[in-house]
Amino acid sequence: MRLGNIIYDSDLHDHQKVDYINYFKADFDYLEMNVDIPTLYVGWSHVKKCNKDSELLPHINILSKEVIHNKFYWEFSFKENSEQHIIGVESFVQNTPEMYFTSRYTYINLDPVWFCIEDVDDLSSIIPKEIDVAYNYKDEMLYLLKDNKITGIDLKYYSYFEFKIKKIKDNVYKRTTNVVEDLKGETYQGHYNKFRSFDHLKRYMPVIVSK
Repeated sequence: MRLGNIIYDSDLHDHQKVDYINYFKADFDYLEMNVDIPTLYVGWSHVKKCNKDSELLPHINILSKEVIHNKFYWEFSFKENSEQHIIGVESFVQNTPEMYFTSRYTYINLDPVWFCIEDVDDLSSIIPKEIDVAYNYKDEMLYLLKDNKITGIDLKYYSYFEFKIKKIKDNVYKRTTNVVEDLKGETYQGHYNKFRSFDHLKRYMPVIVSK
């Protein structure tokens, strides 16, 4: 999955490229790119040059590196400001997963106490009737993806309240198109190695495994 773009015209210093970012050493107008993922321009002069004919140019301000929330940002080149360049590029890369996923998907945890869920039938009446992806993490959590909504079911918590976990899973799986059981956590660990700074990776795993 490519979660973001970095557009630059001079070298990125002290940065190791990651495989979830597109890197473009080129001049692209942001609006003409027609992208919908977080995008960083590196270089104050570069971002102005690339967007000189864009209606967004008046909104590109040296006092604010955010042009469009979760979408369009800029950072100094190494030559313009070496310290801010290194910190800013790395910060964008680390924050890209958060910006990408939270701007596209909503998340709700079905706490049985908060939602007054008394039995499995109550739970079944709340979860989606049709589920695109169900991701089972170590029989500890179920994450259900339907369109752009993710539902979390804490199986360990439900077990504490003596819910029949097998029945919960059966009810979920029979209405799910794609079931992914990660009972040893190996799939999660593989992606965690890429997204170590992303605190909420687990809840978005059904999106990742569906790609």
